[in-house]
Amino acid sequence: MIKRIKNKLIRDGMLSLVITVVKIVFKKTKYKFSGGVVQRNQYNTTRRKHIYEDIWINKSVVFKGRSDFSDEASPYLDWRAKRLSFLEKKMPIQENMTCLELGAGFGDISFYLASKNAIVTCCEGNKNNFTILESKMSETSNISCKLLDNDKDWSKEFAANSFDLVIHWGLLYHLQNWERDLRLSCRVGKAICLEIEVLDSSDPYLSNWRRETGNDQALNGIGVVPSWASIERIFVEEGMLFERFDSAEINSGIYTYDWVAKNDESPAKNLSGGQRRYWIAKKES
Repeated sequence: MIKRIKNKLIRDGMLSLVITVVKIVFKKTKYKFSGGVVQRNQYNTTRRKHIYEDIWINKSVVFKGRSDFSDEASPYLDWRAKRLSFLEKKMPIQENMTCLELGAGFGDISFYLASKNAIVTCCEGNKNNFTILESKMSETSNISCKLLDNDKDWSKEFAANSFDLVIHWGLLYHLQNWERDLRLSCRVGKAICLEIEVLDSSDPYLSNWRRETGNDQALNGIGVVPSWASIERIFVEEGMLFERFDSAEINSGIYTYDWVAKNDESPAKNLSGGQRRYWIAKKES
């Protein structure tokens, strides 16, 4: 019986697919029985649902991302370096430039900005991360640290145009109130560099929500991934002149920026979170 099924699968060209599926199921089962947890998350829109699974081992995601922003083995290092290098080419960091970093993690980007003699305000919402951040920055005179939950209304925290540059990287899609946060970020900065995971859609009102957990995930349990067109709509409404850089220069590992849009409303492929876009937007003069 088994031999007949195998021969039929070979004839139909399906054997390799069945073997692949079996391997995937076995791999996930093995993770479950070795102390891991498979967390199931779901994107929801009015049009479709997208489901992915994060696999956690010893409280760390092994299938998607990491929880340690500064780990020497982490892909964050190369990815961060490429984003900073690209920013410096397009908008060099000047001495005494006022900078705001939102969702700073452990402050590695803020520390770089401070090393260029910028005056930096460094914000992080996760209390555990903030404790480490504040400790790391305690002896750096041109960095001030602020505990800030970007999912809340922070409109009274900073005056309009307080900063020459706002760095907003890898944060927006971890927020439920992402649109308000982006608008506030545009208002407090003369310029903003925004980098996020996006949906592949030209629909300027499309966004998908998902449940998240983890040290570098949604602080309040819900994240929303907007379409790239939604971002650009808000830039226009907030009076920002913007340029989007779909450049291979920023690509790092799973994080890609030069992917070709298909307008199929899809989230990141391969469960990676790697479908990214990168903008620099400035106030109209």
